[in-house]
Amino acid sequence: MELSDLLTFSTVARLGGITRAADELNTVQSNVTQRVKALEAEIGTALFERHSRGMTLTGAGRRLLPYAQRMAALSREALLA
Repeated sequence: MELSDLLTFSTVARLGGITRAADELNTVQSNVTQRVKALEAEIGTALFERHSRGMTLTGAGRRLLPYAQRMAALSREALLA
Protein backbone atom coordinates (compact mmCIF):
# COMPACT_ATOMS: atom_id res chain seq x y z
CA MET A 1 0.00 0.00 0.00
CA GLU A 2 1.59 3.23 -1.16
CA LEU A 3 1.11 6.55 0.62
CA SER A 4 0.45 8.20 -2.75
CA ASP A 5 -2.41 5.76 -3.37
CA LEU A 6 -3.93 6.63 0.00
CA LEU A 7 -3.57 10.36 -0.71
CA THR A 8 -5.30 9.87 -4.05
CA PHE A 9 -8.03 7.81 -2.38
CA SER A 10 -8.68 10.47 0.27
CA THR A 11 -8.75 13.24 -2.36
CA VAL A 12 -11.33 11.38 -4.43
CA ALA A 13 -13.36 10.72 -1.27
CA ARG A 14 -13.25 14.39 -0.26
CA LEU A 15 -14.09 15.77 -3.70
CA GLY A 16 -16.50 13.04 -4.77
CA GLY A 17 -15.07 12.33 -8.19
CA ILE A 18 -12.10 11.34 -10.32
CA THR A 19 -12.07 14.50 -12.47
CA ARG A 20 -12.10 16.90 -9.53
CA ALA A 21 -9.42 14.85 -7.76
CA ALA A 22 -7.25 14.79 -10.88
CA ASP A 23 -7.54 18.57 -11.17
CA GLU A 24 -6.53 19.09 -7.55
CA LEU A 25 -3.67 16.59 -7.78
CA ASN A 26 -2.47 18.10 -11.07
CA THR A 27 -2.62 14.81 -12.92
CA VAL A 28 -4.80 13.10 -15.50
CA GLN A 29 -7.96 11.17 -14.76
CA SER A 30 -6.47 7.87 -15.89
CA ASN A 31 -3.73 8.12 -13.22
CA VAL A 32 -6.29 8.70 -10.48
CA THR A 33 -8.46 5.84 -11.74
CA GLN A 34 -5.45 3.52 -11.92
CA ARG A 35 -4.35 4.33 -8.34
CA VAL A 36 -7.85 3.81 -6.95
CA LYS A 37 -8.27 0.51 -8.80
CA ALA A 38 -4.83 -0.66 -7.64
CA LEU A 39 -5.72 0.13 -4.02
CA GLU A 40 -9.05 -1.66 -4.38
CA ALA A 41 -7.29 -4.69 -5.88
CA GLU A 42 -4.73 -4.75 -3.06
CA ILE A 43 -7.41 -4.50 -0.39
CA GLY A 44 -9.69 -6.88 -2.23
CA THR A 45 -12.88 -4.85 -2.13
CA ALA A 46 -14.48 -1.81 -3.73
CA LEU A 47 -13.86 1.47 -1.92
CA PHE A 48 -16.26 3.57 -3.99
CA GLU A 49 -19.70 3.24 -5.49
CA ARG A 50 -19.59 4.84 -8.90
CA HIS A 51 -22.57 6.95 -9.98
CA SER A 52 -23.32 9.10 -13.01
CA ARG A 53 -22.69 12.21 -10.89
CA GLY A 54 -19.61 11.10 -9.00
CA MET A 55 -18.49 8.58 -6.44
CA THR A 56 -19.42 7.78 -2.86
CA LEU A 57 -17.59 5.67 -0.34
CA THR A 58 -18.61 2.09 0.36
CA GLY A 59 -18.52 0.77 3.90
CA ALA A 60 -14.93 -0.38 3.36
CA GLY A 61 -14.03 3.06 2.01
CA ARG A 62 -15.54 4.76 5.05
CA ARG A 63 -13.49 2.47 7.32
CA LEU A 64 -10.25 3.11 5.39
CA LEU A 65 -10.61 6.90 5.11
CA PRO A 66 -9.62 7.81 8.71
CA TYR A 67 -6.47 5.70 8.39
CA ALA A 68 -5.56 7.32 5.07
CA GLN A 69 -6.09 10.77 6.60
CA ARG A 70 -3.96 9.89 9.65
CA MET A 71 -1.16 8.57 7.45
CA ALA A 72 -1.21 11.78 5.38
CA ALA A 73 -1.09 13.86 8.56
CA LEU A 74 1.82 11.78 9.93
CA SER A 75 3.66 12.18 6.64
CA ARG A 76 3.28 15.98 6.79
CA GLU A 77 4.35 15.96 10.45
CA ALA A 78 7.45 13.90 9.63
CA LEU A 79 8.45 16.39 6.93
CA LEU A 80 8.22 19.23 9.44
CA ALA A 81 10.23 17.42 12.09
